[in-house]
Amino acid sequence: MDTSWTRQVIAEASESVARLLSEDSRARPVPSCPGWSLQDLAWHLGTVQQFWALNVRERHVLGPRATVDEEVASNVREFAEWCRRATSELLGALDEMGESSPCWTWWGEPATAGAVARHQVQEAAVHAWDAANALGVATTLTDAAAEDGVPEFLHVHRSEITVPPGAGVALEASDLGRTWRLGGEPTVSVSATASQLVLLLNGRVPLGELDVSGDASVARATLSSVDLS
Repeated sequence: MDTSWTRQVIAEASESVARLLSEDSRARPVPSCPGWSLQDLAWHLGTVQQFWALNVRERHVLGPRATVDEEVASNVREFAEWCRRATSELLGALDEMGESSPCWTWWGEPATAGAVARHQVQEAAVHAWDAANALGVATTLTDAAAEDGVPEFLHVHRSEITVPPGAGVALEASDLGRTWRLGGEPTVSVSATASQLVLLLNGRVPLGELDVSGDASVARATLSSVDLS
């Protein structure tokens, strides 16, 4: 899969988080990430990006080899610049190593830098949504992040997703005309935009806010089978 498009999406989503940081906003609670402030969320995104930048450069597939420096500035402007540097480190590593470069991934194959880039799109995009939501700003995932978000999530969590016996779930992206099926013949269909489906899968929007046809308990059980911690 060509993941060259991922760099711009990561850059734009990450910048939207850094840009929202201010003295007034940094302590704002993030409802979709209980216990986190906006600064906690930005710190998490930055350290995750540092971690993957280092691991991409390690070119090692048997286990994580990198640690990150978790010391960041207390000054909000310096902290925002630290966030931007973390993003630059990740993007620089991805560009230098190339998509096919080997890299450990916690979800297994493909263990490549390209797969890391694809997953980091979702990491940055969903957390950008978290940050905007914390400030009361209604937003959606960008088209590129939303379109790849459902299949990427289903691939990464393929070993966890459990559909009740004899049941099936259809996820229908109304704006894309695409459907993903889990389990057997669908006994429940969930229809929404691709962005809403990605947010649903990541535990950001409740099932009840979407168009559900059929046995909703099957969809709830399937969604709850994935550990999002």
